[in-house]
Amino acid sequence: MKDNIYLCGFMGCGKSTVGRVLAQQLHCPFIDLDDLIVAKMGMRIPDIFQQKGESFFRNLEHFLLQDVSRGQRGSVIACGGGTLVFEENARLVHCYGKIVLLNVPFSMCYDRIHNDPNRPIALSSTHKELLRLYRLRYKRYHDHADLVIPVLPKDTPEQIAERIRIE
Repeated sequence: MKDNIYLCGFMGCGKSTVGRVLAQQLHCPFIDLDDLIVAKMGMRIPDIFQQKGESFFRNLEHFLLQDVSRGQRGSVIACGGGTLVFEENARLVHCYGKIVLLNVPFSMCYDRIHNDPNRPIALSSTHKELLRLYRLRYKRYHDHADLVIPVLPKDTPEQIAERIRIE
């Protein structure tokens, strides 16, 4: 595998979990963009949002995505939930690999994120606001995706990763 595989989808869709499994199945490196941000800043994401603001976070996210994309080949990269909403980021990753959308129903994502202290947007938003954000983001994810993988509640990360490999 010479190109990167970029996993995208809404918060809580399983990008990190599926990404680790997929990378293991493909015997290649796995990179979690959110983990890189935390390591670079030495702060949790909610603290970055609170102390530096979302704009700072998004700029750092873009810089690290650019750095990883140019420096890595043949890796599985889990993008943050908002990463590929930005056209500049989507254009960048298309130069270095393919975008795989984990198409997860909102109800599954919401159940996973609504009380998660590590998700500042989820904590500060109502159910209605998150649903609106989900709908907005999914339109953009679909616009950029090279491959859409439907995910159902009964699916295991291994099954999802296998479907990505087969496609």
